[in-house]
Amino acid sequence: MNEFIFKSPEQLNMDIAKRMRARRKEQKLSQVQLSRRSDVSLGTLKRFEQTGNISLSALIKISFALGCENDFDALFAKKAIRPFRRLLMNNYKSLQVWMNDKKVGTLAMAAGHIAAFEYDDEWLRTGYSISPFSLPLEKRVFLPKSYEPFEGMFGVFADSLPDGWGRLLIDRLLIQNKINPAEVGSLNRLAIVGKTGMGALEYQPEDKINW
Repeated sequence: MNEFIFKSPEQLNMDIAKRMRARRKEQKLSQVQLSRRSDVSLGTLKRFEQTGNISLSALIKISFALGCENDFDALFAKKAIRPFRRLLMNNYKSLQVWMNDKKVGTLAMAAGHIAAFEYDDEWLRTGYSISPFSLPLEKRVFLPKSYEPFEGMFGVFADSLPDGWGRLLIDRLLIQNKINPAEVGSLNRLAIVGKTGMGALEYQPEDKINW
């Protein structure tokens, strides 16, 4: 697992249900056929695909029927946390912004706790404006207005930050590592988000971390 997942339990349930449905269709199985093969009632299977709700025993039966039982080996498995802890402990002053494996530009903290942005030269030649009103495709350093209600950032970057649930997960993780969430700035939170934020933008510290 490369990044922390900022999803609610309900969202994870639906993601699992969607993946199961995709595997079922790949194997050209109808709901009735999968129900018979897995010994899970048709009603339970339909409810799972629609709502994401299912018992663990029924989910395991379905996974065996689809040949996905080994996926459970990674559940609750012990994982190395050193790279993620490094993200938590560092106080980043700048981040690279990427999209589809191309560097868009750089975010850097400026005076007044605001995040300045500058497009990468290659993106200026081959890319496009990621926010036409706030960040036209120009060679200059952009500073958000002091009254911007986006935690000192342009909205296009603030949109990558997790919602209330995801923010709560980050804060809990910070507290577990004896870090005061109130002292963690926006760039550090974007670094933690990495590739898992909303939208196509990705964030990487200058000292690239190998997961």
